[in-house]
Amino acid sequence: MSWYKAVLTHQQVAAGELITLLNDFEYVFRDLGEPKGMALFQGEITPAGYIVYFSPGCLPRASYIIASCSGSPCEKPRKENLEYLGGDMGGPLISFHATVRGRVQGVFFRAFVRRHATALGLTGYVRNLAQLRAVEVEVEGERSQLEELLKRLYQGPPRASVEKVEVTWGDYAGNFSDFKIRKSV
Repeated sequence: MSWYKAVLTHQQVAAGELITLLNDFEYVFRDLGEPKGMALFQGEITPAGYIVYFSPGCLPRASYIIASCSGSPCEKPRKENLEYLGGDMGGPLISFHATVRGRVQGVFFRAFVRRHATALGLTGYVRNLAQLRAVEVEVEGERSQLEELLKRLYQGPPRASVEKVEVTWGDYAGNFSDFKIRKSV
C-alpha cells in the first residue's frame, strides 16, 4: 500500500470536479463504515492545478475514485504541506517505538514480531540492535492492536527471555505501508 496523488487542473476545479471528488470520497467513506486510515488531503496548488493525496488506507476501498482522477502512486507527502479534506487520519491511530532487552537475538524474535504485527494489521518494522543486544520495534496502527502487540513483546517467542521493554508512544504518521524485518544495526 502506498500514497496516491492526483492533479486536478484549475479548469477541472472551476468545473466542480474537486467538489465531486470530495462528495464521492465521503460517500464511499461513510458507506464502508468510516474505516481507519482512509483519508483525503489537498497538497500544494501549482500552475498545473490542485494536488490531491489519498492515504494508504484508501486502497482498495476507493480505488475507482483514485482511477477516475488519474491518481498514481507517490511518496508520502510532507505533513506540513497537507490540508485535511475528509476521511479519517486521527483518533485511535497511534504509534510506538520499543526497545526489547534480554535474550532476544538468535531466537527468532524478529520473525515472531513480524508475524504478530502483520496478523494485527499493523505497519512498521523490527530490527536487531547488535551493539545493545536488543530488538527495536517501530509500529503504527490502532491503539487496541498496538496494545495487543505490546503484550506479545513482553512474552516473546518460546526461546526468548524478555527482561525489559522500553516503550515511547507517539502520534500516527502513516510512515509505513506494511511491516518489515529490517537489517540489523
